[in-house]
Amino acid sequence: MLAIGYINGAFHVMMYDNKFALKANKKDCKLAISEIKFSPNDAFCAVGAHDSCIVLYDVAQNFKPLRRMKGHHSTVAHFDFSLDSKYLMSNCTSYEILFFDNSTGKNMPSGASMHKNETWASWTCTLGWPVQGIFPPCADGSDINAVDRSPENIVLATADDFGLVKLFKFPCPVEKASFAQFNGHSSHVTNVRFMKTSPYLITTGGADKCVFQWRYILDKESTKQAATVSKTAPI
Repeated sequence: MLAIGYINGAFHVMMYDNKFALKANKKDCKLAISEIKFSPNDAFCAVGAHDSCIVLYDVAQNFKPLRRMKGHHSTVAHFDFSLDSKYLMSNCTSYEILFFDNSTGKNMPSGASMHKNETWASWTCTLGWPVQGIFPPCADGSDINAVDRSPENIVLATADDFGLVKLFKFPCPVEKASFAQFNGHSSHVTNVRFMKTSPYLITTGGADKCVFQWRYILDKESTKQAATVSKTAPI
């Protein structure tokens, strides 16, 4: 399935294997959709919006809305499911890190300590303990637009306002952490994602309106498990 969010708050799901036939047509958010993710067990689909809420849908029940998760004070920017699909960790543009119980939809005030050893199915949140070292000196929370953890869980890629794509070791909890940086975009980089089944990294640009494909090579022989990439042609 392919989930699509719109600037008017609508949310569509298309069947990827059936010529993109419409599966669901929902509009439970008042403002633009900013983030969408399916849970690892495919039971839930979470949709975050500029209205500061996250709506959790039941995939098996034709995307019936289950819960509206509240607590953020601004646009929901990023979120990740726990590996067991029981919890959700989210960031917003007010630099908040919240944790939700998917069974109740309730915000967990002690979530940071309760889930300090939680295994997350993905890591795309720009705020959190494992990504403290990704921010350059004098940067604020908005300078890093997106991050993604590699399928091997040992490398973190970042996309920033300075047109750079960077690779850090994961986790990266220390200030002034070392990194490798790569140029290509002529504008700010809006998003970055590792391909799960092939050795590529995809980035999207802002004003340059480009999608770049980078080849990602994991050096398995290295004792430091370093990673390097080489840029291929933009799509």
